[in-house]
Amino acid sequence: MQEGKERWSRILVGTDLSPQSELAVDYAIRLAEALHTSLDIAFVHQTVVSAVPEMVVTASDDEAALAQSRRRLAELSARIGERIPTEVHVLTTATVPGLFQSGPSVGLLKLIEELMPDFVIVGSHGHGAVMRLLLGSVAEQLCRHSPVPVIVIPDPERAAEARGARPS
Repeated sequence: MQEGKERWSRILVGTDLSPQSELAVDYAIRLAEALHTSLDIAFVHQTVVSAVPEMVVTASDDEAALAQSRRRLAELSARIGERIPTEVHVLTTATVPGLFQSGPSVGLLKLIEELMPDFVIVGSHGHGAVMRLLLGSVAEQLCRHSPVPVIVIPDPERAAEARGARPS
């Protein structure tokens, strides 16, 4: 590395443990290995709060879901092994559909401000306009409000479509 060039030391990757976010985690692992950085994995557990009784999650269901997520995160951390210094962060938020201030974006933004990683990696789910309106887009909110650069890994189908649409 040339003198005067900044050395990166920390990557934060957000995951909701979906297949799309697993792509972001895999990308972050490869980048952390290549850049010789540490990796912080953030998972935001959401409890849905709603005026509609059918949408409220019971406490026992919520605890079971959180326990399952913690198991999957432990498996992920074990998969990475000792190749990369890794820390897992589990955050909990109450989510009100359609209200950005209550979603996972807020938890991730607080963690970004606390850790100040060199950059953040998240996956894009490729939800349609209606889902984005109801749930918001974590990737979009991070891009708008993060004090550090954000890398968004596209939905695999959208990426494949874009590659296929390119002129030869």
